[in-house]
Amino acid sequence: MKKKLVKLASVLFPTTITKFAFDQLMNPQVRKLRQNELEVLDKAEKETFKFNDFDIQLYTWKGGGKTVFLIHGWEGQAGNFSDFIAPLLKDGYTIYAFDGPSHGFSSKGETSLLEFANLVGVLIDKYKVNNLISHSFGGVATTYALHNNPDLEIDKYALITTPDKFEERIDDVAEMVGINEKVKSKLITKLEKETNMDVLSLNVSDFVKNVNVKNAIIFHDKNDKVIPIERSRNVQKNWNVCDFKEVEGTGHFRILRTKEVIEGVVEYLAKKNKPSRPKKLTKKLEREFFKLIIDEEFDYSTKIQEYLIQFPALANSVVTGMSKGIDGFSSLMLAVRFYNFNAAKILVQNGANVNFIDSSDVRERHYPIFIDYIEMMRNLIEGKQPKLIESGFELWDLFDENGLDYSIKSISNDGCNTPDSYIEAFIRLIGVKYKNKHLVHNEYKYDPPNPSINIYRFSNESQDKSKESFYKRMAIRLLEKISVQQLKEVDASNYRSFSSAILPFYIENGYVDNYVLSLVNHLIKKKHGFELKNIKSLESFKMRSVEIGIERFSTIEYQYD
Repeated sequence: MKKKLVKLASVLFPTTITKFAFDQLMNPQVRKLRQNELEVLDKAEKETFKFNDFDIQLYTWKGGGKTVFLIHGWEGQAGNFSDFIAPLLKDGYTIYAFDGPSHGFSSKGETSLLEFANLVGVLIDKYKVNNLISHSFGGVATTYALHNNPDLEIDKYALITTPDKFEERIDDVAEMVGINEKVKSKLITKLEKETNMDVLSLNVSDFVKNVNVKNAIIFHDKNDKVIPIERSRNVQKNWNVCDFKEVEGTGHFRILRTKEVIEGVVEYLAKKNKPSRPKKLTKKLEREFFKLIIDEEFDYSTKIQEYLIQFPALANSVVTGMSKGIDGFSSLMLAVRFYNFNAAKILVQNGANVNFIDSSDVRERHYPIFIDYIEMMRNLIEGKQPKLIESGFELWDLFDENGLDYSIKSISNDGCNTPDSYIEAFIRLIGVKYKNKHLVHNEYKYDPPNPSINIYRFSNESQDKSKESFYKRMAIRLLEKISVQQLKEVDASNYRSFSSAILPFYIENGYVDNYVLSLVNHLIKKKHGFELKNIKSLESFKMRSVEIGIERFSTIEYQYD
């Protein structure tokens, strides 16, 4: 279909042209191999590998004990690397290659980037290779596979040209075919629906930030007309173990047959890895490290560990000049605040101070990490995320193993608030601040005339047992660690709640508190034989009931279904 005709059809028949463009992306054309390429393939051991609905053609050229895996580009095939085979065999490599789904001599059918990339990950694991060479789009598939499989460890990786953003590939197709912006938008939507991929997030420059590759290099022709060199340069800038080699006069496809590039790749694979980062820890590197911790889209555990190996001081670095909301936080506090428990565990294992107190200018109180931890656990319990909750309890184990000090309190800097111990913070954050929402399902909230008060109807039907069990688990564990002296200093009058969600057991025994306060008191009485100070006092309720205009608050009006 000619370009001018497609442009016109994009306006008149956008749905039809979207399907046409989609087919162009999902159905690769098979290009004819040269005679010498076919001859090289004939010398390989061949195997058919079943993957999804495809019969994948695999190739092996047996050589020495070193291994290398070749990943071709879109509409390419293993034969494109034919000029690499003899030099690699001579240098002692056993070489593995494949034809992707619907590529080369593999069976045909509709396929996608995701399927191609998943196959690459499977084959890297199958062959247990140490070295990789990819061409063009093969770099997208390979970095995506490595990003999603951090256990795959690669010693050397040579990329012979690489795109960056998959969206740019769509732009290229749009320009080549002649589709307009409306059709392009519909095409992206269709791709995401059909392949379950977030197209706009498929960026090699993002993937490489979290791959287990010790050393990499990119070769790219300065005048490549298929993939502009700026795209691979952007990948290299975001990959701190990657070097760059600019070549000239090779184009996009002939680069695989260029002696300078072939010799450069083989020589690169033979070299010993060199240190990839400067030995001095700079503010720039420190900020890059913090950004890995707070990234909520990707798990950068591998990269975080690499940073800590080279710069152990990062385990206790304090944020400065990034944002008022996080300045004054330590690396570990950042990990806790952003629910990144994997990073938090790595930091603790690498010497992070579990008793750090923040120096934030925007907080009225400076909190130890563990008080932030209590609040984060509350949010996870309310959000009903059991896997993360269990991960949080595992982190607590690690805190204890590394000297968590239960005698620490928060530090007030406003002259009004009093310091919190961990048990006081638990009561305040879950009982008072959260107004007993932990005890009942949210749909049982009762809205009184005064909107500043939250009252929750309580009955067997409304009680949220799963959330309650997690809070009991936290309370019991805290009380195993808190000293008797600290418990005797807790004044229940400071932790009254305007919620009526309290168990009948406590009502019948004269308690006038929120559920968490009553729960803590009950556990203390059971364990130590005494009760919290002022646990049954009505004075604070009487005073506050006048302030908020509620009659008979001292007796509490419980709502039952």
